[in-house]
Order: sequence, then structure tokens, then C-alpha cells
Amino acid sequence: MFDDATLHQSDDEKANASQRSLERAGPPATIPGYELEYRLGNGAYGEVWAAMDKTTGRRVAIKFYTHRGTVDMAMLSREVEKLARLSAVRYVIQLLDVGWNASPPYFVMDFIENGSIEDLLRQHGTLPKDQALEIFREVLVGLMHLHNKGILHCDLKPGNVLLDTDFKPRLADFGQSRLSSEAIPALGTMLYMAPEQADLNAVPDVRWDIYSAGVLFYCMLSGQPPHIDEAWMKRMQAAGNLEQRLEIYRRQIISANLTKQIKAVVKGDSGLASILEQCLAANANRRFQSAESVLLALKQREVQHARRPLLILGMVAPLMLLAVMLSFFSFMYRQARIDTASAIEQKAGEKNQWAAQLAATSASAQLDRYCQFVSRMAEDPAVTHELKQLYNDVEFQKIAESLANPLLNDDATLKDNRKILSSHPASERLSQSLLAFYRDPESPVSASLFVSDPYGTQVANRFQEEVNKGILGKNYSYRSYFNGTNRDVNLDSPADVEMLSNQDLKRRSRINDVHISAVFTSTANDRWKIAFTAPVTDGDDFLGVVAITVDMGTFVEFENGVHQYAFLIDARPGEHLGTILEHPFLKELSTQGLIPDEVFSARVSDLALSQAYGVIEDPIGQLESLANTKGREAYQGKWIAGSARVRCGFGLPGRENLRDSGLMVFAAENYADVLRPSEELSDALLRLVTWLLLTLFVVFIALVMFAMRSIRQAEARLQLRDSGSTEVGSTTR
Repeated sequence: MFDDATLHQSDDEKANASQRSLERAGPPATIPGYELEYRLGNGAYGEVWAAMDKTTGRRVAIKFYTHRGTVDMAMLSREVEKLARLSAVRYVIQLLDVGWNASPPYFVMDFIENGSIEDLLRQHGTLPKDQALEIFREVLVGLMHLHNKGILHCDLKPGNVLLDTDFKPRLADFGQSRLSSEAIPALGTMLYMAPEQADLNAVPDVRWDIYSAGVLFYCMLSGQPPHIDEAWMKRMQAAGNLEQRLEIYRRQIISANLTKQIKAVVKGDSGLASILEQCLAANANRRFQSAESVLLALKQREVQHARRPLLILGMVAPLMLLAVMLSFFSFMYRQARIDTASAIEQKAGEKNQWAAQLAATSASAQLDRYCQFVSRMAEDPAVTHELKQLYNDVEFQKIAESLANPLLNDDATLKDNRKILSSHPASERLSQSLLAFYRDPESPVSASLFVSDPYGTQVANRFQEEVNKGILGKNYSYRSYFNGTNRDVNLDSPADVEMLSNQDLKRRSRINDVHISAVFTSTANDRWKIAFTAPVTDGDDFLGVVAITVDMGTFVEFENGVHQYAFLIDARPGEHLGTILEHPFLKELSTQGLIPDEVFSARVSDLALSQAYGVIEDPIGQLESLANTKGREAYQGKWIAGSARVRCGFGLPGRENLRDSGLMVFAAENYADVLRPSEELSDALLRLVTWLLLTLFVVFIALVMFAMRSIRQAEARLQLRDSGSTEVGSTTR
């Protein structure tokens, strides 16, 4: 704790006083009626002793002016005069007796049990903010009583504020005090006096005490005065005379900025920081003009603190209500959108399932057309006759088994045997028969017609009315359209090759009814195709297979809408499960060139295959390899699709002969288009509610601002009225 003595005493005088204090072991004098007990402390001009009033038994404090000089007597007279004026003020040490003519002179005053604030700070370092604030407020009330009686303390510091039994402050040491009417300078204590007070010609001012009270409060919060600086103190001590020291002191106080320090000591209390900063303002005009003004500011701060919960409640409660409303609306909005989307998905799914059933009926009719056509080919007497002729021909029998191995399709040694077959009269007549079917006005669109012998060797064909002799004599027993399975035998698989090699030619797997093949790539033109085949028999004899092949993208046509389309997939178990057989985009791809292999590697998910309707992604739209293909973007995203199985008669007329073809139709509708009306309605509702909430928020903010403005105006009027009522007392010197 830094607490220098008052400035008007020289260093020599201080040293002498200290020396005299050390030399004297007992009290400086004996006072009749009082028993001196122990020394309480030394002051700049004497000693203070605790004593017992023998008459009343009351403990008192006696202050001796041990110098017995002119200055001492003037200070005694000044202090007694001020204490006498303040005899009824409980915030001030009370004068009990005076020994003017005693040696040394003295006066008797109240004994304050708990010492000074300086003692308290020496013990505890700092005080809790609430305790410091309460003491500060009591000191201000004491100053207000002083100032109202025309007395300025002029030397307020922790050592001059004593604490009674209730720890209430009592102002003491009025040696430097002045009447407000006096124009006599009064130097206070370094670091506690206002900068304008540090002037030998300064006229006493109420605002000096306000500044010192601010320093006192700062000390209680921080443990030391605000302007502690070692270098500055050394520079001031090294000054040649008192005037130079005072000049250094003034400049230091005026140039210092205490804002950060004050905010640190009040620990985030902005209202208290503002009050303390105004008390410690270096410019007296910016300082509080009276103790009443400081008390009013403290009262306003208390009112604001007391009002803060109500203000917070008044602000937070509506905001919380808005937040709850917003959360509730947000939840209900999201839930409504989910429920609406779910309901729309269900309705759209049911609608698309119905559309898929219509498309499946259409596909069934188209498939039946191919099945019935290939059945007519198989039952045609000319085809049966020519196959029998070829089958019974000795020359053909010689080469038939050599051509029956599909593993030897590229064998050059079989070239002569294929040539014999292609020029065989029965083969030529079969091709001619195929031409008649090809030209039949009732024949469906086809890529080719062909006939295979009992071993799967192609013995006749028609491609756009031409015979493709390059593939005559090649064996296609590995194709699903011949073996009757759901897949082609893989000629690159060792297991499949071994199976073919070990087969008995006459017991080779083959169809026994009209069959729809798996999708395959034609060896004639590398196009993706599907084949409809039927067995040719003569009683129990299997004579061969007739087939009609169709390019993918042309064999089943659906009536597609702007935002809805149908596609056909292979739902038969096996490796082709989920393969797309017909799709609007396949026709576009076929017009642009060959259909990429990746198209038939894409699969419809098992989940989509297992449900009547739901949200799916079109595999065509997901193929990255088609990213730059024109028209592909139309099939991206999510679709609401319904599905239906395709049933057909496989060449037999009548609904009683319909059976599952293993194919499935999906009718898909763009998800975004389905939900767009609901989304637009939801967005309109969201905008409406958003504007409503914003309007409520703006109205609330406007009401809060109006209330705050009214409160500030009321506080300003109250402060103006208070400052007007105290102006006379504060300006009287």
C-alpha cells in the first residue's frame, strides 16, 4: 500500500518527526481524566493514542500535536473547527475535547475499533467489490454532508478513513481541510489528490474530494492507487523542489489513460467502470461535479441492475416465445413436408403402378406378337420339310457334328464345311422360306430371322432380305435363345467350356417351347439384341430352332409423357436380373450409333424389383460413361416408379394361356415434378410465416427501443433535476 504523507511537510521534518517518535517510549503528556493505554500510530504532525475516559469508562483516541509550532497550531485550530461543525454527522470522527494550552496541545475524539481502510487493505490486499462499493457509497454520503456544510476534506485517502464496529467508514484527519469559501491552497497526498490540486496557487474545489474518493475506491478494488509507476516516482523524487515535483505529478496524471485498468478492476461491470472513470477524470470539468451526482449515478446503476432481470425477462421472454414458435413451426413445417411428400409419393406411386400395369398390358401384346410370329415360323410345313431334308441328307450328316462345337467357330479348317452348308439346296430353300416370312406384312419389326439345326448350328438366315453367309455354319448352342436358360454360356469361362466339351451333342440343352432370350451382342453386327425362338419338331424328333431377333430400343414401344416414361427390365433370376431391355434412351442411343456395353451392365436395384412402387434412380441416368451423351440428363435424379409384371401367352391365344414372362415394366415419373406443386405451396407458406415472424420481431425490437429510450429520458430528467438542486452547494467556495 502506497500512502505518502501530505506534501507541505519537508523531508527533514518527516525525518525529525520519525526520530522523535522512536525516541519516545511513553505518551507525550498526561491528561487529567484520561488514562493513556497505547499508541495507535504516528501522523505527519504528531501521535495518536488510545485512552480510557476515567469518568465514563469510554475508550477514546487522543491526537497530540507534538511539534508545538505555528503550523501545528494552525492545523489543530483548522481540524477542531471542522470537527466542531460536523459534530452531528455520523460519517465523521466526533470531537470530544480539546487541550489548547496543554503541552503538547491535543484533541480527544472517538475511538474507532477496526482501524483504517489502509490497515484493512494491508491485511487483505483487496476488498470484494460489493464491500468496497458499500464503503465508497458511505464515504460519498459523508462527503455530501461535509460539502453541504461548506467543508472540503482535501486529503481523502485510505489512512484517513476509519472503520467503526459495523465497518462503516468515518472520515478523519481534517488537517488539510478547507471551507468552501476559503481560497487557500491545500496540498493532499501524492497519488490521491486531483491533478489540479497539485498547484501551490490552486483554489479548493469540491471535485478534489470526488477525485480522491475515486482513488480510494480504486485502491479498495485493486490494492493500490491507479498511477503507480516506479520510473515516474523516481523522477519525481529526483526533482529539485516542490513545484517541480507537483508539475511532474500533474503531467503524469493528465497523460495517463486508466480505461483498461478501470475495466480490469471492476471485472466487467460496465456501469461501475463508467462511474469510476468519471470520478478519476483528469479534466475536472469531465468529473462528477458533486458527491450527490456520484450517488445518483450509483443509484441509477442499482436501478438498472435491479431492472435488468425484468428487462431481460421482458426481452428474453418474447424472444424465447418467438424461438419456441419458430422451433414449433420449423418442426411442423418439416413434418408437414415429410408427411405431404410421403402422401404424394404414395399417390404418385399408386398412379404409376396403374400406369405400369397398362404399359405391361401393352408390352404383353407386343411380346405376344413376336411369340406368335415365331410359333408360326416353327409350325410352317415348308420350314419343317426343309429341316427334315437337311437333317436326313447324307452329305450334311457328314459335316453336322464337325460344325456343332461353338468353341470352333473361328476355326479356319471348317471353312470348306461351312461353304458346303451355305450352298446346300435345303439351306437355300430354308433361306427362301425365311424371306417369305420377312416380307409378310404382318411380321413384326425385326433385325434378322434365322434357323438352327438340332445342334445349334445356324443353317439359314435373313438380314434385311440378305443372307449373311459369313455366319452360316457357326454354332450358337451357347446362346440362351437355343439352350433355353436365362444366360449365354460364357466361352471365356473354363468351367463353361469344360461343360460344353463334355456334352453329348444329342442331349445338349435346348428349348422345348417359345422362349425369350437374354440380351446379347450380335456376332453379325455387334448390336445388342434379344431373340424370340421356338423349337421345330416332327413328332418327338427335335429338328432345330427358328428365331426372330430384334435390336434393343425397338422391340417394345411405350406411350411416354413429358414427365413420365416406361421401361422394360429383365426380372428373371440370374446374372441378367435387373438388366434394362427397353428404354426411351436406348432408341436415342441406337440412332446415334451402337449402344454402349455399359448400358446393359447397369442394373435396377433389388429393392426396386421387390416393391410395387417407390422412389428409385434410373440406372441409365447414373451411368458416368454417358455423361456427355445428348439427352442423358433427362433421366437423372430421383423418380417415383410403379412396377408390374409382364404376362404373355408365348404364342398361345387367350387370357387363360397368359403366364409370367419374367419381364417387368416400370412407369417412372420425375420426383421433382410430382412434388413441385407441394413445394411451391410450402415455400409460399414459409415466406408468409417468415414475414409474419420478422414483423413480430421488428415490432418487438421497436417496442424495446421505445421503452429503453423512455427509460433513458426519465433518467436524464432525474439527473438534470438532481444536478440543478446540488449546483448551488457544489459551487459555493
